[in-house]
Amino acid sequence: MKKEIQVGIGGMTCASCSSAVERTLNKLEGVEKAQVNLATETATISFDEDSLGLEGIKKAVSRIGYSVVDKLDAKEKDAEKQKELKALGKRLTVSAVLSVFLMVIAMGPMLGLALPFSILTNALLQMVLALGTMVAGSAFFTKGFSTLVKREPNMDSLVALGTSASFLYSLWGVSEIFMGNHMAAHNHLYFEGVGVIITLVMLGRYLEHRSKGKTGEAIRKLMELAPSTATVLREGKQVVISADEVRIDDIIMVK
Repeated sequence: MKKEIQVGIGGMTCASCSSAVERTLNKLEGVEKAQVNLATETATISFDEDSLGLEGIKKAVSRIGYSVVDKLDAKEKDAEKQKELKALGKRLTVSAVLSVFLMVIAMGPMLGLALPFSILTNALLQMVLALGTMVAGSAFFTKGFSTLVKREPNMDSLVALGTSASFLYSLWGVSEIFMGNHMAAHNHLYFEGVGVIITLVMLGRYLEHRSKGKTGEAIRKLMELAPSTATVLREGKQVVISADEVRIDDIIMVK
């Protein structure tokens, strides 16, 4: 028996995420068509109930690192989004503060700023501050590497790979300084790149989440204007029914 449902998809952050979920759903046996909307974080799925159930859909989406929310409650969803936005704002603030200090310590000597510590201490401070920004942006690494292993890379994978490579290369530069090669401080340290990339991508994500929240609220207010009942003509009589019960070819009275 054919059935069409709309479910919420949790964990999507970019177009690659929605494409990965859509591909996975369309590959399932019994699915006729699946469409994923990143803006509303929902999936509309047409499938054969005899071949596939909601649990099978949930398991398939979960395998690639996302979640299915079958009960969509606007108020609960708003509250959850606000909670996520607030937590993201806190992590962004921490990352931004650490990145500012990191840039001063890393770029200061190049601009003639005299810092009261040695080259080795400078490098170690950069390492600690960069590590702090990575902890603040830990979601990039957990989600990024997870989707990479599952062969469904997304924007988080790109950030995780880029910043990890920069951090590991900079660790080699710190080891060079330990061995007396002070030129490594100028040529092999890219800790500030780690902090700045994580902070800027996190800022973009924060602004995106806030904009989506405002857009969603505006759409919901428009939807609330829709009438809950309709007056239709059936067998020559005007009948008031629920708007959900309106069928194709019904004649509707618009007052």
